Amino acid sequence: MQPDLGRGRTSRASALVELGPGRNKAFPAAFGVDRKALPGIHVVADFRGGLPFRSDTIERIIAFSVVEHVPDAPRLIGECHRVLNRGGELWIKAPSPDSPNAWDDPTHVRPFTRGSFLYFVEGHEKNYYFDFSFSGFRDEMDPIARQSFWKWRWLSRCVATLRIPILRRAYQPIFVLIK
Repeated sequence: MQPDLGRGRTSRASALVELGPGRNKAFPAAFGVDRKALPGIHVVADFRGGLPFRSDTIERIIAFSVVEHVPDAPRLIGECHRVLNRGGELWIKAPSPDSPNAWDDPTHVRPFTRGSFLYFVEGHEKNYYFDFSFSGFRDEMDPIARQSFWKWRWLSRCVATLRIPILRRAYQPIFVLIK
C-alpha cells in the first residue's frame, strides 16, 4: 500500500522524500520514489513526468545521483519546487565535470556545477528562464565523505568553502536549494 503523501485528503507536510534511490537509499526512513518497485520504494512513479504529490506538501527532497540522468533537469527541479513547503529543502548530489564518473556512466545526460543550481535561485541574473525560484542556496560536504575527513576538519572546511579544485574529486558536495 502506498502512503498518502500529499496526494489525498491528508498531508504529511514533514515528509522526507528520496527520488530515484534504487536499491541504495541514503536515508532509510525516507519515502522512496522510483520508476521500479524495489525494496524500500513506497511510490512507484516516473518522476521525470512530474511528481505525484500536491503542491506545498513536502519538507525535504533528496535527489542524490538523479538530476544527471534526467533529460529535462529544470523541469524536475521545478516540480520539486512545486511540492516543497515554504522553507523546504531540495538536496541534490550530482557529478561535476571533473568527476571521474561524470562521463563514464552511459545513462548520464550531463554533469552539474555549483553554478548550475544558482540559476534556480532568486536574484540570479538569468533566473528569468524559469517560472519558479528558490529563496536560498547552500552547499555542504556529503556526510559520508565528512566522516572520512573527521580528523582533518580544516581540510573539509577548505574543500567546502574554498572549493579547492584538486580536492573536489575527493568528495561530492551536496547542493541545497531552499524554497
